[in-house]
Amino acid sequence: MSDPSPYKAPSARIPAKWMEEETPRTGGWRKALMILGGLFAALIVLFIAGFGVMAYMGRGLDDSSKRYAIEAAHAIANQWDQQALQSRLSPEFQALLKPGDLEKWFEVYRKLGDLKQPGEAQGQANISMTTAKGKLITAQYRFSGEFENGPAEILIALIQHQEQWQISGFRVNAPVFAKP
Repeated sequence: MSDPSPYKAPSARIPAKWMEEETPRTGGWRKALMILGGLFAALIVLFIAGFGVMAYMGRGLDDSSKRYAIEAAHAIANQWDQQALQSRLSPEFQALLKPGDLEKWFEVYRKLGDLKQPGEAQGQANISMTTAKGKLITAQYRFSGEFENGPAEILIALIQHQEQWQISGFRVNAPVFAKP
């Protein structure tokens, strides 16, 4: 038999059993990498879906918390109605209050007079997961407003319990409070 190649190189035969031994090892790694790749792709899809659900829920929470905060701020600040705040307090906020705290605060707040011109609400809701409390939904809003005796800023922190918003923090800052 004549070799059409111009080079006459010796050739070696590779035993068939060597080829068979290599195939399962390569196939095993390939299979493991494909499984890991599939798991990684599934995790990415789950992460993107979770992010989308949280973004959708976040928009709804922003809307409902903002409505609640505006309604609460107006009810409380229109004539500095202590009962309007007290009826909206969260259990966490109530636990921090000492007897007489609200009366002292509203005595100071009433120096502002009635609300003449409410400002825009700025803020947002937040969702967090904790090992101690599980899912925690909160919101914080800032209002500026013009009162009879000057401008003021109202800060309201909210917490949601069983799909019901409650006030977990309330503060009013105003230049009139600095005057003796």
